[in-house]
Amino acid sequence: MVWGSLYRGEVIHARLRPVAHKLRYRVFSLMMDVDRLEEEAARLRLFSLERFNLFSLHRHQHGHRDGRTLSQFAWGQVARLGLTGEVERITMLFYPRLLGFAFNPLTVYFCLGKDGAPRAMIYEVRNTFGENVTYVLKAGDPHGRAWTHGIDKSFYVSPFNEVEGDYTFHVTRPDEDMTVGVALKTDGAPLIRTHFRGHRHALTDGALVKAFFAYPLMTLKVVAAIHWEALKLWRKGLRLKTRPAPPDARIIYGE
Repeated sequence: MVWGSLYRGEVIHARLRPVAHKLRYRVFSLMMDVDRLEEEAARLRLFSLERFNLFSLHRHQHGHRDGRTLSQFAWGQVARLGLTGEVERITMLFYPRLLGFAFNPLTVYFCLGKDGAPRAMIYEVRNTFGENVTYVLKAGDPHGRAWTHGIDKSFYVSPFNEVEGDYTFHVTRPDEDMTVGVALKTDGAPLIRTHFRGHRHALTDGALVKAFFAYPLMTLKVVAAIHWEALKLWRKGLRLKTRPAPPDARIIYGE
């Protein structure tokens, strides 16, 4: 049985002030059930766990390195929110390692009920300095086709932004099409809006080969794009902010 999915789409990132700046780039992400990673790796020839392949996943680089498995970590957050009885499965949306290299600015865990709708969301945020923080929130009630929830920003991500403001996340159900969006507001006004919108494909070796040639060296290009766009922002007049130490709490829970 094919449990995983491959979402092909694009990321759109817009800065609204003090200078306007927008970027758009094509990407793909894998979505896998955290309890079926071994089954997926055994089924696929081009995807492996903990070892080199065309595509791979190193589980210790996700979650938190406290001795728990990735599945135990994710389910532990569901239990912490008191939602164990409401969640049936947890899927993670991530950039795979491509020829051994990966950078995941945002890894998203969908904690889904029996109806396939999210009951909780886990957002694992990384910056280019090797630091990470995880935000854990209840999904809340849907507004139309989307679930929206927010939390205070507490982690240094962009070198042009202070650690201040409020995040608003919005997601759609991971069906044939899905969206994950993040907006940052400071001083009561929008500062940054970004989202990934993708279309689902069955996760097969054939789909992985097509993705490899359609998005060559994608994970390396993600890092290159971050630095290239930072240079453009610097030329537009933005200046770097001092990077503070990461917060003591590496897992931050919403209300």
